[in-house]
This record gives sequence, C-alpha cells and structure tokens, in this order.
Amino acid sequence: MKHVDLLNIKLNQIYVFLTTVEYGSFTAAAEKMHLTQPAVSRTITNLEEELGLYLIIRDTRNFRMTPAGKRLYEEWKGILQEFENSLISANSIQSGLTDKLMVGFGALNPDDSL
Repeated sequence: MKHVDLLNIKLNQIYVFLTTVEYGSFTAAAEKMHLTQPAVSRTITNLEEELGLYLIIRDTRNFRMTPAGKRLYEEWKGILQEFENSLISANSIQSGLTDKLMVGFGALNPDDSL
C-alpha cells in the first residue's frame, strides 16, 4: 500500500470526483462545475496518482468506477455532506441564529411570592 499524505489531497479534487460520479460522465460534470472536460479528467487523474488508486475506468464510451472508487465515493459523499452541514451550522452560530431555544431562570428570592 502506498503512503498517502492526506495534506496533498485537496477538497476540490474530492468534489470533482464526487460530481463526476454523480453525473456519470466527465463532460456532464464539467458542465455542472463550469469547467472544461480535460480539467475534470486531469483533476481526477491527479487524485488517482496521489492516492495510488484507480477510481474510474475510462474508455471511449463507458464510464465505470473501480471497486476502490465505489468505496471512496460512498465514504466521501457522506464526509462532504457533514463538512457542508458543519459550515452551515457555524455560519448560523456566528450570525446569532441557532436551532436551539435557550430558556433561563433566575434564582428566586425567598421573600418573593409566586
């Protein structure tokens, strides 16, 4: 197994890979992301080289994922969704919007009546 330096893997590479799989082609993914088809292909090739894994089998008409590609797709789509959710949550907190209602009570003075 090749040692993979996780710091060399870019979030953009993962996003391009996931989008390509979801759209089923390099061309459709490129259109969705406003990139060229060669840029999408190159990004995935760079990711494969960094990982030391083949993720997608390319030929002139077919698009297939390797077993390793299928596994990473399933794992990474969940991780990317969690990443997006955490950013949404952090933005809500910073904006003062939260999804929790906080109720506070003051201590009652024994002389106060209810």
